[in-house]
Amino acid sequence: MPLSKRGDIVMRRRVLLVIVAIALLCCVFGALVACESYKASPIDPVGDKDATVESNGGLAVKQGNYLYFVNGYTGYLTANGEDNWFGNVTKGAIVRATYKEDGTLGDYVVVVPKSIMADSEDVGFSIFGEYIYYVSPSPDEDRNSGSVKTSTLQFLRTKIDGTDTQLILSIDNTSIRYKYTSKALFIYDTSDSENKILYAKDLTKNRFKKRDKGTVIAEKVTSVWFP
Repeated sequence: MPLSKRGDIVMRRRVLLVIVAIALLCCVFGALVACESYKASPIDPVGDKDATVESNGGLAVKQGNYLYFVNGYTGYLTANGEDNWFGNVTKGAIVRATYKEDGTLGDYVVVVPKSIMADSEDVGFSIFGEYIYYVSPSPDEDRNSGSVKTSTLQFLRTKIDGTDTQLILSIDNTSIRYKYTSKALFIYDTSDSENKILYAKDLTKNRFKKRDKGTVIAEKVTSVWFP
């Protein structure tokens, strides 16, 4: 075999080995750096999105023949970010119970398996149609220290059948005032003491930019009241 052909074969083998090595490193890195997944199978029955809703904004909300409530209090889950990953939470999660004919509750099932809490005085969740809107502390960890980012609050929504969870907004203020409505999320941002701003973020969209607070409704707002 000519030397030139032998050299080409050797070179090709080296290139192939490099490609294989890179692929293996990518697989290992992907396994080490896992991400939170919102994937979930729908619960049965799926609920009643057209039913009347009572007590929005509280820790227990009734929609038709179902009662949704926060299943206890856990406090901030700071030991490990994965503790508050979607699917890993029972205590502090949103649970659904069904009203029986005699008025008692039964058929308990976890709908939103995340910790529902914040330092805000408005903490609670709301149901509009087929979506549950709520807040949860960020489970993300600092890349350098590995500690959970407890100062970050996430605004999310999940369908009443437990599927299609979406991150609406991520903000570095766990005590921020807010209000969910059927069309928009209102945020009262006081990070700038000289210019406190009221934002409205459109909830009719299918996708959200997590750092986008929305449209400025008013500036230099001294106080707010969310009825």
